[in-house]
Amino acid sequence: MSDERPRVRTERHGTVLAIVLDRPEKRNAADLRLLSELAAAYGELDRDLGLRAGVVLAEGGHFTAGLDLADIGPRLGADGLDFVPEGGLDPWGLRTRPVAKPVVIGLQGTCLTLGIELALSSDIVLAEESTRFGQIEVARGILPFGGATLRFPRATGWGDAMRWILTGDPFDAAEAHRIGLVQEVVADGTVAEAPMRSPRASRLRPPRRPGRSRQRPPRARRLRCGGRRSTAGRARAPRCLRRRPNRNRGVPGTLDRGVHRPMSDETGTATAPDAFSLEAQRARAAEQLEIRLRYGDQVWELREVDHFAVFSRRSAARRAGRTLVASGFEIAISRLRLSQVLVASHHSAVDEESTSAFLRQVIEAVENEGGRYDGWRAEIVPAH
Repeated sequence: MSDERPRVRTERHGTVLAIVLDRPEKRNAADLRLLSELAAAYGELDRDLGLRAGVVLAEGGHFTAGLDLADIGPRLGADGLDFVPEGGLDPWGLRTRPVAKPVVIGLQGTCLTLGIELALSSDIVLAEESTRFGQIEVARGILPFGGATLRFPRATGWGDAMRWILTGDPFDAAEAHRIGLVQEVVADGTVAEAPMRSPRASRLRPPRRPGRSRQRPPRARRLRCGGRRSTAGRARAPRCLRRRPNRNRGVPGTLDRGVHRPMSDETGTATAPDAFSLEAQRARAAEQLEIRLRYGDQVWELREVDHFAVFSRRSAARRAGRTLVASGFEIAISRLRLSQVLVASHHSAVDEESTSAFLRQVIEAVENEGGRYDGWRAEIVPAH
């Protein structure tokens, strides 16, 4: 039966392994089987000493329609989704180390969500002229948890990444090439052959010690992959989806092809938009607030807690700080060692309501990282 055939097939071309998504009847939407078989193929590429590079392609007219949430949604547990089999590697490099050999990816048709994230985790990206992209999680009320929140800004720059992550709007191959997501745009119908051309393939295959440049990447490569300590935080991202109040609306909304809408109160009246939405930010008067968290004699230094992603770092004599990105806000977090006060300043137009919502997320995240909720005292005061 068609359902029993592999979701991913591999084809060996000399020292290059072609990894082909093969579920065209579902536009290559990723269910658990497809994810597991893809991870197994990446493991094969990594282990086989006769292989020097991988090429990821897709059967049919579309690269991928994203996650098959009808299959994946019910499987998301407190620890996220475990889909990497024994001997496999996470293609997105979140739950395991990245594959140690260069990967070229060829895109066509529709490429949504995890397809973009798979491209971001690859080394060279080709796309046909008619390819349409979309990081559409925000339109469904869910969060990208395949690395886009970190890798997209690093690959394309902050503004270009936020333009597409925060709106969920579609964009074409020309725009993807302009912002640096795609390295080359090829004619329609040629993306499957383009990576296999002899000159191109020879450039992918280092003459000695295959994959060594991937095993010990330079600092720029580490930054694009998310740094040394970001993997665990990104792998835990689905946990925050399970805890968010809108979690029971986002996934069903995607299955119903609906658009995420504000939650309603018990009377059925729609409440105000999400406090972290762009509309809510613009509607509020510009006001800067501080959040101060005290915990006895200790200060908890926020690192990578759930859906927060480290974006930049600074240091001073008695201060260690980070700029975190959470739900569209850019938030400066500082640890003041002498006063033992953790100060978080919003650099956006916010009010007390949205600050309180963020504060609850911070406390919950700290608690889930091994801290304790009892003992925290929170004060919201005007910034000086």
